[in-house]
Amino acid sequence: MVLTQRHAKDIAEKLSAELINKREHDVAIIKSNDVLLGSYGIRRGSKELGHDYIPRQIGVTMRQAQDLANCPMSKEEYFEEIRRQGRI
Repeated sequence: MVLTQRHAKDIAEKLSAELINKREHDVAIIKSNDVLLGSYGIRRGSKELGHDYIPRQIGVTMRQAQDLANCPMSKEEYFEEIRRQGRI
């Protein structure tokens, strides 16, 4: 499965990311208590362009990113995974 623009937006919304509108794309910034956990660009071009770089940029596996986008993984579970990694 490829992460699409819709998945990227769903992940940003679920993680309460700050969205910054840039000229060619939006940037989702994920923080917890003012600690930056990750950020990624959301391409505005074709909705089907791959966003497969997102897992690496937010510190999860592709499967976990898909779970964030498709609902099996909650915001709390994401933050718990990041804590387990020692990032917060």
